[in-house]
Amino acid sequence: MEILGKYLELNSELSEYWYYFSIANKKLGRFSEAISASEKVAIKQPDNINNLVNLSDLYRLQREYVRAKEIAIKILNVDPQNENAKKILKQIENKI
Repeated sequence: MEILGKYLELNSELSEYWYYFSIANKKLGRFSEAISASEKVAIKQPDNINNLVNLSDLYRLQREYVRAKEIAIKILNVDPQNENAKKILKQIENKI
């Protein structure tokens, strides 16, 4: 993780690597680092559905339900059948 983080500092334009960095941090329970990486991808690739699902889920895990919902709705506006976004909305529906 450290090596990838240092590499990304030098080559910050690599959105795909930021996405994988976010996933890895999420699996390690480092949610704030995962969100930061995923937000960088969202800036460069605002319609990257996989990243948006990851980002919405990260906000859900951080109990930032309003932000998680906003992103899930954005996903469904682009991909109305996205099961992951529907699942996130279902998980947070009683928490807002």
